[in-house]
This record gives sequence, structure tokens and C-alpha cells, in this order.
Amino acid sequence: MTRLGMVSAAALVLSLGGTARAQSFDGVAQKARPVDGDRALGALFWSQEVTCGKAGGELEKRQCAAVRDARKQSIAGATYLAQAEPGSVSVGAFDGKTKSVSLTVRACLACAKPVDAGTTPLVIIGGAPTPDHGKIVSAALTTAHVKVASPTVAKKFISEVAPRLRTEILFQLGKKPAKWKAGGASGYKVTVAGYRVVDPCTGAVYAASPKSGTVAPDKRACGDQPAESKAEKRPEKAAPAAPELPRRLSSKQIRDALQPARDAARKCYEAFGIAGTARFKITISSDGAVIGLRQSGDFKGTPTGDCVAKAVKATVFPKSRKAQTSIDYPFILR
Repeated sequence: MTRLGMVSAAALVLSLGGTARAQSFDGVAQKARPVDGDRALGALFWSQEVTCGKAGGELEKRQCAAVRDARKQSIAGATYLAQAEPGSVSVGAFDGKTKSVSLTVRACLACAKPVDAGTTPLVIIGGAPTPDHGKIVSAALTTAHVKVASPTVAKKFISEVAPRLRTEILFQLGKKPAKWKAGGASGYKVTVAGYRVVDPCTGAVYAASPKSGTVAPDKRACGDQPAESKAEKRPEKAAPAAPELPRRLSSKQIRDALQPARDAARKCYEAFGIAGTARFKITISSDGAVIGLRQSGDFKGTPTGDCVAKAVKATVFPKSRKAQTSIDYPFILR
């Protein structure tokens, strides 16, 4: 029981899968594939939207079709975990009779900000498309009621807690996700396998299906922290002199700088599901910027190759005295 009271869930609109009902939310979430951000969410629907007829020559068309079909097969039946958009929980006014405020939860994975899957922007929802002030939102998943002791406590909950609530959605796509068009928008409806509304500051859970315990609190999500007192402040030390630049980049410096790109490449593989090797000839300036990039290998001209290339272009290497450094670097995806 939290300080604000127990939460009761009511009016469940969407039915949840049997697997989710038989386990805790945490148990299902641990096995689910994470979907981090708009780009990863859009990549899930790339295989549903892409047409390979304009992919170029016959080789490119065949490769496009192979990637598309493999991607469709890999995503069908899998369970994914994503964070719903901010604003997916709406809070009602204080009810004096029940001494509670209501929380209406919607599975809006991409409503206010449609995602790019390579064609038109797509609205991704977990319920029936519902018009709301000129935009499309998901039909409500549930309405939960948070017990509060007084209008003062309710006001504090609405102003301080409600804006930081985070909604996590477990969902599946199936072999052929349901596509819809309504109100000038279009998108896909996923199958919701579970949801959880959390206050990340305290770890309190205000609505969940299947059931969920509290989560580890993150004090960084609590808003402004008390300023450091004068007594706690330490005198600043003079900055050390900058070290002399190396004549050229070492192998270790290059490997360390490319670590974020290797991490991103793994996410590209998880997004598109095709194994292979992406090779790059990278030209680096003396100030560490990537000033030239040429790709070869299995993914040239494909979404996977573009995904990895973007990460490589964003790499910042250490500075050196050498005007330009050229390296050949492979990314093995499997």
C-alpha cells in the first residue's frame, strides 16, 4: 500500500493474452523484446509497409524481399515491451464520495507523434482507434482508482505525481497486424499482452495487468532535488593542463571510440533480424570527426546497412596530430 492508498482497477476494455494472465508483469517483461524509442518501433512495422518493386535492380529487389519476409517471420508471435507516450494516462478530478481520483490508461505507443516505417507516418495503438480533439488515440485499456484522503492530497497527486507517471505496454504483432484508417490518419493496432502504470520516483504501481509488485525507485525522476548547501560545496580545483595530442590514433583508441557504434549495430540487428557483415572504410579528421564513409558487405543499400552507417557517422574519435586517418572496419551482425 502506498502513502496515497491502494489502487483498484476497473472497466477493463481489452482482453489480455492467456500467457500474460498466468504470469506476473515482471515475468512476462523479462522475456519480452525491448523496443527503445520511435526508431525501433517504426522498424517493427517496416516489413509490413515496404514495397520492394522500387528497390533498384533485380539483386536489390530480391535482397529487399528476403529481408522483408525474414523480418515478418521473426516478429510474428514475439512479445515486445515499450513505453507508451507521455499523456497516455489521464487523471480525473477528486471524487468526494469515493475519496479517490481516476486514472484512464490508453495504449498509445505512437499517437501524438506517429512513427516512420519508411512510408507514411503511422499511429501505433493497442486499442480501437478513437477520435480525441482532432487526433486519433487508443481506446481505454482500463480505468483505475487511486484512494486519497482529502482534496489536498488529491491536488498534490494530480500536480506532482500524475505528470511523471510512466506507462509500460507489453504487446504482440501477430502474423498480420491489423491496419486501420480513420480521421485522416492510418496505423496499426497491436495486441496488448499487459500494461503497468508506474511512478518512477517512488516505484509505486498504480495499475497493472497482469499483477505487478513495486519497482526500484529512481530519485532522478522525482524532479528538482535540494540544492547543494554552501557547507557541502568544495573549492574547485584548477583544471590540469591538456595532454599533448598523439601523433596517430592507436588501435585501442579506435576500438574504444567505435564501441557505441558496435552497441548500435546490435540494436540494428535486433530491429531487422538479418545476420551478415557490414564493412566500412572510415576516414577520420585530426579533430576526431568522421569525414568520409564508404560501405560494402552484405547490407549495402538495405535498412540494416543504413542503420549501422548512421551510428558510425556519429562516432567521435580522439584527436590526433595526423591530418587524416583511414581505417577498414567490419561489423558482424548475428
